[in-house]
Amino acid sequence: MRRSRPDDEPLDYREHLQAEFNIQFTNAMAGKGVSMCTDLDLETQEVLARIAGHYPDIPPELIDAAHAVFAGQLDGSRDDEDIVPSFVTGRATNE
Repeated sequence: MRRSRPDDEPLDYREHLQAEFNIQFTNAMAGKGVSMCTDLDLETQEVLARIAGHYPDIPPELIDAAHAVFAGQLDGSRDDEDIVPSFVTGRATNE
């Protein structure tokens, strides 16, 4: 059985992810550290950490990248199932 992608999850989970992103994005924009103990994926955490590292001169491209990377987490378009073996993610393959 394939694990659901985030866009298949109940709306409250997506709202939870959005709230976590908003908090971490605000912290990053203020130059504060980014918590690694969230449901945000590694790619989203990394771009937020890069934003915090550029404070106070944050390039607009990084801000755009943060929103784009997070959108990919929400819609599942950056699903890592081809990178991480299915036995690690708990996802079955159709092969």
